Order: sequence, then C-alpha cells, then structure tokens
Amino acid sequence: MSGPKSSRYTLTAAQRRVIEEQRRIEQERKENCIWVKNALGQLQKNSTFGREQAVAKELAAKTGNDRGLQRLIQEMQETVKSAAVLAQNVESKDAAHVKVICTQIKQRQAEIALLQQKIRQAAQDNDAALGRYFGASIADAFSAENDVPDAPTEKMDKSTDDVKAEINDELAEVMAAQSRISRSLFERAAHAKVALDELQDEEHLKNFEAITVLPLFTDYRKEVHEYEAVSDAYLQARASYEALCQSAAVEPKETRCCQAGLEMLQKEIERLQEDDERAYISQSIDEVMAEMGYDVIGQRQVHKKNGRHFTNELYAYEDGTAVNVTYADDGKITMELGGLDTDDRLPDAAEAKQLCESMESFCDDFSEIEKRLEAKGVVLKSRLALLPPSEDYAQIINVSDYQTTVPIDTFKANNRRSGIGQGKERYLKE
Repeated sequence: MSGPKSSRYTLTAAQRRVIEEQRRIEQERKENCIWVKNALGQLQKNSTFGREQAVAKELAAKTGNDRGLQRLIQEMQETVKSAAVLAQNVESKDAAHVKVICTQIKQRQAEIALLQQKIRQAAQDNDAALGRYFGASIADAFSAENDVPDAPTEKMDKSTDDVKAEINDELAEVMAAQSRISRSLFERAAHAKVALDELQDEEHLKNFEAITVLPLFTDYRKEVHEYEAVSDAYLQARASYEALCQSAAVEPKETRCCQAGLEMLQKEIERLQEDDERAYISQSIDEVMAEMGYDVIGQRQVHKKNGRHFTNELYAYEDGTAVNVTYADDGKITMELGGLDTDDRLPDAAEAKQLCESMESFCDDFSEIEKRLEAKGVVLKSRLALLPPSEDYAQIINVSDYQTTVPIDTFKANNRRSGIGQGKERYLKE
C-alpha cells in the first residue's frame, strides 16, 4: 500500500508528558518573568488617584483633615516602588529566583489592594465631608448610579475656571487609565477635553458636565470594574501567551484586559500549543528519515489564495526519485513518491511503470517509518488515505519549485544511478 498516504499523527500520552516536563521549567520561568513585568506595569498604572487626591487637598486646606488619604496614597506609591526594585533584571534570574520574586510581588499586590480599599473608603468619607462643608453632597456629582445627576452645589459657588479645572481633572483621570479602558472610551475623553477648552460660561459647563462628562465617567467606572474582575486571569493568560510566542519566534498580538481579550488569549494559547505539537511531530519525522538514510534535498512553502499554507520537504529515495512529505496547516501529513526533473511534465509510460515499482519498494520503508515514530511517542491519529501502488499515481516533481540543498539527479526510465540515494541503500542493506 504505497501510493499516496495521508495521515494525521498525534503524541502518546507518555511522550506528551515527557515533552511537557522538558519544557515546563523554562516555560514557567518565561511566564513568570512576563507576569512580573505585566503585574508591575498594572500596579504602576493603577496607583494614581488624581481626583481623590485633589479632593483630599482641598478638604485639608479648608478643614485641616483629609482622613489620612494623602498619607495612604504615599504609602501605596512607596509599596509600588519596592515592587519595581524586586522586578529589576528579572529576565536574567534562574527559575527558582524568579518564582521567589513572583511570591514577593504578589505580597505587594495584596498590600496595595488593601491600601486602595482604604483609599477608596477615605475618598468616600472626604466626598461626604466636603459636601457638608459646601452644604451639599459632592458624592452625587461622581455617582456611577446616576445617569444625569444635578450639578453639585459647591461647583456653582466656584469660578468658571475652577469648575473647568475640576472637570479637566476628571477627564485626565479617564485618559490616564488608557491601559484599562477601551480605545473608544479613551477617544471620547480626549474629544471631551478638547471641547472643554472652548467652553466659557457657567450654563454651558453645567450642560456639558451633565450630558457629556458624567455618562463618560459612568462608562469609565464600568470598564475599570470589568478590568479588575478579569485582571488576574488575564495577566496569567497573557504571560503564557507571550512565553509561547517567544518559543515560536512570533510577535505577540496586542490585546486588552477585558473578558473578550481573555477569551482571545485562550484561543491563541490553544493554537500555539497545537503548533508546538506539530513542530515536534515534524522534527521526529526528520529524525526518523535521517536515521533511515533519507537526505533532505529540497524544501518549499506554499501559500494558497484561500489562506491555506503547506510545507513540502523532499527526501532523496533512489535513482532520481524522492519522497515528497507535505505538511498541511490542519495537521494532515501526506507522503508521495515521485521522479525528479527541472520542469513540469507527466511521466511517460516507461517512467510510470518504474515509479510504480519504486512505490512498492517504499512500502516496507513506510511501515518502518511509523514504527520508529511510535518509538518517539508519535502515533497515528487518523488515516485519511492509504492508496496502493499504481501507475495512475506516478508523478514527476519539478525541483525548480523547491529550494534545493544538493545537485539533483533527474529521473529517467531505466536510469539506475545511485548518487543521492546511497544513504537509503545503506539502510536497505542493514
């Protein structure tokens, strides 16, 4: 049965465990390095409380008491700085050291999360206190539950420039959270900031805040909440994804920390893991073919208009023939024997007969190839085609379409030269 053969191969459970264990330590080190880098970036980006700090400063100036908020923010920022020191040159550390750094960064994360909780509580108390100072609750102005709340009383007691400055701070807070919000929301904030500069009178500012700023700030709170809900899972998935991209020497895609971004990363991880398994199968076939005396003499990449991708490798067989191994992007592997020439043509009757004889002699080799692959943990998953030798399948392979590595013996009927096929003949004599 040595006509064209199409199969899908997979790994045995034991071999998959061996490969996973061999790569686990280095993969884990890479993932941890990336996690440290990403986690530090998130800590640094999430350590700004511009609006809350502005309210605290104003309250401290008017009442002498900001509920310790500015001290809490300073303590949080110092904790972030200590995390940055831990993360320095993490890529140069060994796996055990990187794991220790991860543990220390997680401790800093917990400390910062607790400080942020205290900061939010203090900010809420400050809002209420400042509202009482002005005779109205300033918290209503920033409530995410009110779509169009009334403009806060204390702002009406302030100058137009003061009100514009406060709205500008709110928009700046949204824009500072660029890594945690969607591009569309960031652009809305940027456009609102430009529009704010053109407003001059109090009435327009009131309408602008109610119609534009407060709905924008509501959406901002929602997106930040979603970001925080998936942040841990996203960071872990992103670290795994970037580590796989490093191993595959591909550029990682840009993603955003949200549910959709997490799902995209999970799909990409699955795809890269499948590619990794296929790479091992391809490497195993190369090794087995080399063990059996088959030399690689040519290779090519084929990209179809429909997006499909194929890799072809030519292995010298004997007397100007070769085994053409085709790797499809869906995991299918096809082996076909053909004669070699430097142009596109069909075999004549004599050539077709001789090629059919070569197909028959390749039959035992194919069985041996699969036996040796199994010893490497690569087993048949599904047989798509196993056709018998036939002159109908005789073909001439145009080596001009390939990147060849050695001078090629072209195929002619009754041409029994050895040349390239000598390595194969040595295997047959063993």
